Amino acid sequence: MDIYICPKCSQTLKQDGVHKLVCFNCGKHYLENRGVTVFSQNKKWEENYSGAHEYYSSEKLSMLDGDEDYMSYLAPQPDSLVLDVGCGDGVYLTSTPSSCNAIGFDVSFSALVKAASRGIPNVKWICSDDGFPLKDNSVDYVICIFVVEHLTDAQISKLLKDIRRVLNKNGKALFVTDGPFYDVYFRPLFNLVLRGFLTPLDKDPYTGHINLMQRIKLSKILKSENFSISSSKVIFMGWRFLPFRFFIVALKKLGLGSMAEYFFCSKYSITCVNKK
Repeated sequence: MDIYICPKCSQTLKQDGVHKLVCFNCGKHYLENRGVTVFSQNKKWEENYSGAHEYYSSEKLSMLDGDEDYMSYLAPQPDSLVLDVGCGDGVYLTSTPSSCNAIGFDVSFSALVKAASRGIPNVKWICSDDGFPLKDNSVDYVICIFVVEHLTDAQISKLLKDIRRVLNKNGKALFVTDGPFYDVYFRPLFNLVLRGFLTPLDKDPYTGHINLMQRIKLSKILKSENFSISSSKVIFMGWRFLPFRFFIVALKKLGLGSMAEYFFCSKYSITCVNKK
């Protein structure tokens, strides 16, 4: 894929041998290490995430119930290119159609090494803490799953601008983010009942959820960055429990949808957007 650019001078990178990308303009080169092309690394991220987060445990993540459906919201076409932003150990790219190419992007080298060890066909793994080293309009689809809740508003704005830059004019993106209910209310109460103590909300900027948001706020942010919303939905805890489902539907019928999303077990939201 001749779509990589040099972060230093923004010129096209060329493959030099099997495991090296070279910029013939400035002479900078980027090596592949253990299946991961390393553009830059942030030791602070590695120190804080290593051993402290589920993506970096000794075991690879597995798909949870419903996870396999994320890619179906975008329905990637054959020969298209999918970019997974904040891919962690690559679990969500395991559902990429075999007819597509994909790039897994993350700030953590250790997570990407695990991702590369999955052996997913047609996927390249990129480590960088300074934006996507990709050409403008080079990507057909973007997935960004459980990432934005780890970022400040300023970081989210920067990320969305970079996503919009690399998406082609007909590109689509999918954002999945945790809502406030589970972390703020349910998990502390759950630990209080079962373990006898309250668990404070983890607001560490490297491991915690520092920016939990409802679907409404995320939609406003996406629109402010010139994305158009094509679909949006909230996943509620206990949604498959029929009486609870009727309760949520009734609240929506009464015009209390926002209250239902915030106070009544909203676990996460799924939002699909198009580039304007």
